[in-house]
Amino acid sequence: MIATWQDGAWSFLDPREGWRAWFASAGVLKVFSSGSWRDIQSPSAEFDTLGVNATPDAINRLVVSSGASLFNHAGHGHQIKVNKATSIRAASPSALPHSPAATSSWYLRTASISFASTSGLPLPPVT
Repeated sequence: MIATWQDGAWSFLDPREGWRAWFASAGVLKVFSSGSWRDIQSPSAEFDTLGVNATPDAINRLVVSSGASLFNHAGHGHQIKVNKATSIRAASPSALPHSPAATSSWYLRTASISFASTSGLPLPPVT
């Protein structure tokens, strides 16, 4: 039962499915579900897989279908796979400055990037 004070009088309400309430003594938000108040789980900032406009799988755990994407270095290496939409479309990485302020710090490690043709056409050499 929920008690509310309004206009100088108490009102008592039975909670309904999906109602949310802040439990001040515990400092948590709860939801009324299946006849009782249950904790609402905070969303995790960590995911096993993530798809942005695409579906991830066990090998490609991060899948992005987008006109452009930005990856920052955060470790010892990073594998990038680029799928061409058609045989006449380009599928190539672009070299960018390390940061907008440090335009003299250009980098692109083409030795760590591999390309594969799904169209059956031979790939041009990487230079």
